[in-house]
Amino acid sequence: MGWYASDDDYGFIDYVWLENRASLIRTYDVELVPGLLQVEPYARAVISGAEPDATEEQISRWVEFRMNRQRILEGDTPVVLRAILSEAVLLRQVGGREVMAMHSITS
Repeated sequence: MGWYASDDDYGFIDYVWLENRASLIRTYDVELVPGLLQVEPYARAVISGAEPDATEEQISRWVEFRMNRQRILEGDTPVVLRAILSEAVLLRQVGGREVMAMHSITS
């Protein structure tokens, strides 16, 4: 089993299991930066907004879970990620200007 096996309270273990076995992931989003591309402060803002009754401990655990998912994009055989984003995703300020600046494309 992978690193995600004990986090079944998050609700989409089957999805993460499939992600871990993929060689190519394609995604299209018009609302938010996809989880595999989110920086920690952005993920925290998204999760906090979606789960207003969650404790700080739960939010931190879910943010860590999301950041761990990104490991599939690294290593010897990383997953190829092809993402198409609506311009609105880049203009929508989630977590403030500083957080959005962390998502700016520099290359």
